[in-house]
This record gives sequence, C-alpha cells and structure tokens, in this order.
Amino acid sequence: MGTTQRVGQKLKREVGLTWRYVFNLGPSLAYRRSKQRPAGEAARVADDLAREGVAVTTVRALFGSDDRLRDLQAAAATLEEVHADELEAARRSVDVGATGEKTYLVRLLGDIATAEPRSPWARLALSPELRGVANAYFGMATQVRDYNVWRNLQTLTQPRESQLWHRDWREDHFVVKAFVYLEDVDEGRGPFTYLPGTHVRGRRRRLLPETTVEGHHLRSTDEQIEAVAPRSEWRQVTGPAGTIVLADTTGYHKGGWARTGDRLLYTCLYGSQAGVKRHRLRIGPDLRVEEHDPETVFALDLAR
Repeated sequence: MGTTQRVGQKLKREVGLTWRYVFNLGPSLAYRRSKQRPAGEAARVADDLAREGVAVTTVRALFGSDDRLRDLQAAAATLEEVHADELEAARRSVDVGATGEKTYLVRLLGDIATAEPRSPWARLALSPELRGVANAYFGMATQVRDYNVWRNLQTLTQPRESQLWHRDWREDHFVVKAFVYLEDVDEGRGPFTYLPGTHVRGRRRRLLPETTVEGHHLRSTDEQIEAVAPRSEWRQVTGPAGTIVLADTTGYHKGGWARTGDRLLYTCLYGSQAGVKRHRLRIGPDLRVEEHDPETVFALDLAR
C-alpha cells in the first residue's frame, strides 16, 4: 500500500472527524434525525459500553423474554446436526495445527456467513434493542458486517491466538461485537474477558503491556497484562445461556480457551459504512433486494 493509500485509510477509519463527517455523513445525519435512542435496559448497556468498552446483559433483560434465545438455540442445534461430521473431525484434530489455524474453533455458518435477512441470526443483529445500542455507540446508523455461530472445542493445549489478550485489527473507527452465550459458560469454558477502559475512546486506551509476536499478530499473556492492570480490574464474563456481551474490541480482550468443556455462542459485528469490507456477509444468489425495506438493505449492505 502506497503512502497516499495509507493516508486515505487513516482519514477514513482513524481520524474521528473525517470518519464521521466525510465518510459517514449520511448515516450520522440519519441517526440524528431519527431520534431513536436506547431506553431502559438498552440505555444502561449503551452507557456501560461507552464508558468501559464492555457491557453485559441477558436476553430476558434486553428483550423482555427468552423467546429469542430459544430460537437461536433451536437453530444452532440444527446447524450442529448438519455439521456433525465436521465437528467430529475437528475434535480429533483440535490440539493439532500451526499457529493461526484456530483448530479449536468451528464456525457453523462457514468462514463467511451468507446474509439471510429472515434468519434468526440476522433478526437478532438487526433488532432495535441490540443494533440500537451499537447505533448509539457509533452515533450513526450502523451496518451488520458479520454474524456467525461459534463452537469452541475443549482443548488440552496452552492458550494461543485469540485465547490470549489482544486488540482487534482497526478495521473501523470502532469495532463493536455482540456475543450471546447459547450454553452456560463458566471459568473453564473460555469466558469472554475484557480490560475495561482500553477501547479507543476509553481512559486507558494508551495502555501498552508487553506483547509477543504470534504470526502477524501481537498477543499478551495473563502475566503481561497483570503487570499493567491487576486481575481485580479484569471483566471476566461467566454466565448462563442467554448472557449477552457487547464490547468494543479495539480494547484488550480474550476468550475461547475452553479447558473443561465446549463453548457455544452467537456473535455479530457492527461497523460503519466506511469500515473495511473484507469480512462482510456474503450475498446469496437467491436474495431479492426489492423484497426488503430500505433500513434492512442498508444495515446488511445488500445493495452492492
């Protein structure tokens, strides 16, 4: 990438003023005009996310019932039946493989999921309760860049890759992910863990622990993080099925080191229209854009 391209990408993603008022002016104005803001539990979650970079709630608290959780669990069970052979093969090789292969993780919707607006996965990501929190955090109408269902397999190896502390690549000015536990997650099943305030708008955003280069990524061990932030300040999210975590993953986090049992969760990623589109949802050949309302078309980036 040449100098001009690097400067352009920096202005597009890292410089707040140009990111918002040049590359995201339309979505920013649309959000301002809509006057739709989180209320009740969603407002609390939005406040926590802005302040700490991480917020925790439950499906029942955010949506008023467990209906959406049951829908997700039923759909995930169907996926696991379809991918039973793949899961069995993955279990046999979970502790084998080179760094970067993430043999402990099975993405049940494929490496890149297909945008299906009527699926339970899309409906949850597009819900006003969940996407509304992301919109408030960004201060604009966001797009759902990705969603998937992860089965993290129990492993006997030491933590590696995203099981170690890291910041996600700055593919956008903010990088907001939601995680919904579809099974109970205790300390031995790879709970999501976050260092509050280290997100791009946080009070500790300039925190610099020692790191180790792993492939093309920088990782930190528990000991390296503890040298700059005591464990008492870490936010380890254990909880029953239905627990929801929202986080700006530009902050330090880790998860998925399942030592005593598997972890099953749903995840989705929110970003702006100016974000890198490398990992965006795939458009299926049978999708009819005209069948969907303009807000859904924008939010899933269907009109490409």
